[in-house]
Amino acid sequence: MLTSNPEYFRGATLLSVLLVVLGIISGRLLPGSEWVLFGAVMCLTGIPHGATDHIIHQQLAAEEGKRFVWSRFIATYLAALAAYALMWWKFPGLSLVVFLLVSAFHFGQSQFIYLRWAQNGISSRLLSLIWGMMVLYALFLLHWNQTIDLISTLIPASEVLKSLPPFALWGALVLQFVVVGILLYRAKSSGAITSDELSREMALIAILMILFYFGGLWIGFAVYFGIWHSVSSMLAEKTILSRIHSFTWKSFVLSAWPISAISIIGIAIVLAAQILSGITTPAVFQFFIAISTLTLPHALGMDQFYIKFETALRRPEPLKQ
Repeated sequence: MLTSNPEYFRGATLLSVLLVVLGIISGRLLPGSEWVLFGAVMCLTGIPHGATDHIIHQQLAAEEGKRFVWSRFIATYLAALAAYALMWWKFPGLSLVVFLLVSAFHFGQSQFIYLRWAQNGISSRLLSLIWGMMVLYALFLLHWNQTIDLISTLIPASEVLKSLPPFALWGALVLQFVVVGILLYRAKSSGAITSDELSREMALIAILMILFYFGGLWIGFAVYFGIWHSVSSMLAEKTILSRIHSFTWKSFVLSAWPISAISIIGIAIVLAAQILSGITTPAVFQFFIAISTLTLPHALGMDQFYIKFETALRRPEPLKQ
């Protein structure tokens, strides 16, 4: 949604640069203070963008002529959270892979919701997955040693990852760039994306690479997740809901704050319990485990939402026959 609109694109770019600059300055003046910026972005946009899932499911139920049952929604959501949390406990390596793949697809899907391809089509889904993988992998690769150290706190992968030759690591990124380029060219050829939209998509890739490099692992992630992904998702939700109800940004905030507050408090309790219990796993990894358990049901719900309302989320230009 942000890339398809020139004004949103410029605004998101300027805000992203500002956040990275603030992160660099604060980190040099007060080492460790960039975590405050990271936390602020997560609390202001990152967590709230998924805190309206109940509204999404209410609307999906209404579209199918079904009655939305709060108790069923909460029970299903909690069951998914519990199952994935148990999976993290028993199979941390597999859980990490699942989290990264689900996140990659979810990121890519929200990036291309305006694309005039069927959301549940093979080309659309492949582009979503590879684009999301490319963005995450580029962020990790630009801060490879830090990423390895983080992963190794949970699974013993440091030696294997550190032994990978640089040409293989960078070759994998180049391959992802190539595949994304081919898919975007195919989209342009079929009329699924305009020349201006394609130009902004290519510019965004370059912008993110620069911001990832200078912003570091955490500020880089906060910039992408908090601005380009979360705001884009919120804009898509508001676009649909405002056509059906009198739904404004005020309505969005009021609808999101209860679950946002519960999520933030829950994460704070988990981190506090870790500190008090003397668990050695870094707090940031505990934070991402908590976020990952929320991501799975959120991504599944948004996938249904994007498919159901794909026509309304597209720009009006028709596909070429």
